Amino acid sequence: MKTIVKYVLVSTLFLAFASCEEADELTEFDVSDTFNASWDVNVTEPVTEPQEVTYSDTIDITENADILDNYGDLESLVIHEFYIEIKDFDGNEDAVIDNTTVTINDLVIDLGTINPYSADSADQLIQIGNSQQIAAVASMLMNSSTIDMTFSGMMDNTPATFTVEGTLSLTATFDVL
Repeated sequence: MKTIVKYVLVSTLFLAFASCEEADELTEFDVSDTFNASWDVNVTEPVTEPQEVTYSDTIDITENADILDNYGDLESLVIHEFYIEIKDFDGNEDAVIDNTTVTINDLVIDLGTINPYSADSADQLIQIGNSQQIAAVASMLMNSSTIDMTFSGMMDNTPATFTVEGTLSLTATFDVL
């Protein structure tokens, strides 16, 4: 008889814990979205010295209504893609941007030298950051729904005009209980 009581008690406890885990899963949901920043780079005059270019924009993940409505219940955030892309290049094909950086709040990410003509022609996606830097950006977004992005560098061999588009793709997990 004691064996049966122990079996029933252990089975009941197991079912209770399993039900709690299932209930917790029922209160969690994911929201995936892609956010963009855009900068129009316009150096129309040939320069004899490299010219600094700096452009800023803000990404606000609460532009997504589901994230806005549930931001206080944000449990985790995973960044899937984070890159810039050069588009609509017009100008000197030898134009370069040296010391190119993307700054996210106070985090400076070095992108090196970019030839905007080549990047545009190849439809190149230029990765922003390594895994540690991307994790730092995810942490920033866990603490604030916005990040300030600044694209900068030293432009040489102008004239050149083009658009730089920053793309951030993420999944946010919420637990409403």
